[in-house]
Amino acid sequence: MKLKVLTGVTIFQLLLAASAQAIPTTYYDIDFSTPTHNVGAAPTTGTGTDKVSSVVFGQPVVESSFGALSSESLVFNTTGNSQRCCYYDQIKLGLGKGSDRYQVLFDLSTENYVNTGSGNTFTLLFDTPEVRNIYFNNDGTIRYYNTYGPSGAIGNFTDGSLLNMMIDVSLVANT
Repeated sequence: MKLKVLTGVTIFQLLLAASAQAIPTTYYDIDFSTPTHNVGAAPTTGTGTDKVSSVVFGQPVVESSFGALSSESLVFNTTGNSQRCCYYDQIKLGLGKGSDRYQVLFDLSTENYVNTGSGNTFTLLFDTPEVRNIYFNNDGTIRYYNTYGPSGAIGNFTDGSLLNMMIDVSLVANT
């Protein structure tokens, strides 16, 4: 299974839009292009808006293109991941900024993922005071989970399609 995520000119932006602020603050703006990132290598980690905080598990790799994504992108691929704890790839974008609202924008494309019987799920985990997750399931459904709020199906996707995602997390509204 290959799952390509995060591509485009301003492909991954994590924005702070606190209720007291008129203009959002950009914490991450990652396009996985050179010179910061290198094709065929893990994403560059560290501080700054153009790097991921860390690679937590697995071996995500920057590729020059993938399926519907035509520019450098980060590929999450479970093939070859054999650590007992984690048969998956995971990156971290650390915040700790104390805002009440965050917005995440990214492009997503999958290949050999939907209806392959693997049982894999691509998860966006928002580890806020309460868990809020978005699941891209192996059956082609997109679902969300909110510990103390509504949960359910929000859409569908197919391999080779391009999904332009925008996720708005409000800690005040619990959504």
